[in-house]
Amino acid sequence: DIRSVAIVGLAGGTAARQAAAFFPRVERITGWEIDPDVLEVGYRYFGLGDIGPLHAVVADGRVGLQQDANHYDLIIVDAYRPPYIPAHLATREFFALVRARLTPRGVVAINVGRTPQNRILVDTLHATLASVFPTVYGMDVPETYNTVLYASPRAIAQPRQNLWRHAQRLARERAHPGLVMAVYNAARYPSPPPGPGWVLTDDRAAIEVLTDRLVVDYILHSP
Repeated sequence: DIRSVAIVGLAGGTAARQAAAFFPRVERITGWEIDPDVLEVGYRYFGLGDIGPLHAVVADGRVGLQQDANHYDLIIVDAYRPPYIPAHLATREFFALVRARLTPRGVVAINVGRTPQNRILVDTLHATLASVFPTVYGMDVPETYNTVLYASPRAIAQPRQNLWRHAQRLARERAHPGLVMAVYNAARYPSPPPGPGWVLTDDRAAIEVLTDRLVVDYILHSP
């Protein structure tokens, strides 16, 4: 039962609009966007002001989350521009902050880029999340080069089976079809077991090196 959502990287408000539609009981959506011009475009052309529970803030997402004392049922990290990731939004310290802002049953969701041959970013973000959260689960979005990583402060023994049960329950309750499909797909398309990955920290976040390696690998293996 999602009542509060935080979005790091609000942009034009797509994630906020989906959250308002998927979770009819949501009371608060807080979104941080570092670029005021992006927010202006969102308000002018994409109906950002029509998302009732949304509170949009011009700020770096990590700074905004640090200054916000509220707790959230869902935190979406959408500030990545695949394959490039701001280093300060990919470290153990950042994810520790995210965990501190989650409710006990909360979840964080992060979209990460990859290629068919190279999952180094996914594996590294998985390892970094796992250094903070007891449960990390990945879904390979079908027909894309994206993986969504979910992490929870709860220890969930069988996350995939848990997702199947939630999808069936949501279907019975006639929840928003988009939400039912999202949960169903998360259960249907699990990521393969992660390979070895670095744990990124504020003083050792070589995310640019990993990203450059991913880009070069994609160029070399593209048809």
